[in-house]
Amino acid sequence: KMLDEFFSPRLFPQLLSVVLFMGYAGAMTATVPLQMATNAWGWRTPLLALGILSCLAYAVALLLRRRGWKDAPRTFVFDWSIVGKVLFNWRAYPVLLCNPINFSIYFLLQGNIGKKMLEDCCGIPAVSGAGTICIMLFTAMIGTFLAGFAPRYMDNRRKPLAIASTIITLATVAALYCGLQSGATAGYFLGCFVGLAVSISSVPAMVSLLKESSPREGVAIAVGLINGMSYLAVAILCSVAGFILDCYRESAVVTAERVIYPMEAYRGVFVVLFGMAIVSCVLAWLIRETRGEHIYRHPDNTPVADEFPE
Repeated sequence: KMLDEFFSPRLFPQLLSVVLFMGYAGAMTATVPLQMATNAWGWRTPLLALGILSCLAYAVALLLRRRGWKDAPRTFVFDWSIVGKVLFNWRAYPVLLCNPINFSIYFLLQGNIGKKMLEDCCGIPAVSGAGTICIMLFTAMIGTFLAGFAPRYMDNRRKPLAIASTIITLATVAALYCGLQSGATAGYFLGCFVGLAVSISSVPAMVSLLKESSPREGVAIAVGLINGMSYLAVAILCSVAGFILDCYRESAVVTAERVIYPMEAYRGVFVVLFGMAIVSCVLAWLIRETRGEHIYRHPDNTPVADEFPE
């Protein structure tokens, strides 16, 4: 909402890609850098340092916000009728469902079972596994940043990015299953993880499509809804993946440090992911292209008066 008020709506995908780039940069510190720091100083000192740095960054953000907010228009007033417009805006539902599916598949591998799968199935040590996730996050950073600028060179279209991301997700999940089936090398899995990172780079396009398909007064609610649904999908999928892995606990190797699940357990997870990726592909084709225009229609089917101003 603040990006819209401080800058031209035409710049929304590019600015959002910059915000996401910074977010992924923060997440990347939780891979190899954090692993190395904890090996050197334990958990307590690195987490305390990160907490102090976060407080400093928040203080700087508050100072900048106060300086610029005085001249910015305050247009948002909470109203339950706006919530209703967002929830019953059926044209936005392909985006609202497609993005959470895609994101949850990516997040499951990046933040939940990916590193453990590499350790269990490929015998990769913890530091190398963290390195793979670090490369995955770095790829997501660069891909998301570049994808925010891509619509400017594609006749302002967003839908091709959404379709491409779901196809890449489907192909990558299939490749991961085949890799587990054939006992592929660590380099093969690294390539698959990079593919998943590329697939998530469509987030700026997805959010822009939702923003331009929603009532203007409900943009903040719509974006909050897609974020909430994305992390709800993560919570559900991680729970489902954990349940599937636990179904193979009897055939798992239990040591004093951890439980090593068999490849069959992870293949079961990827069968579920493959089905989800197919649904995501279908939803991506149902998305309505916006080309940067505000295409939301009122319940009486009358279009909005104009497109976004320059």
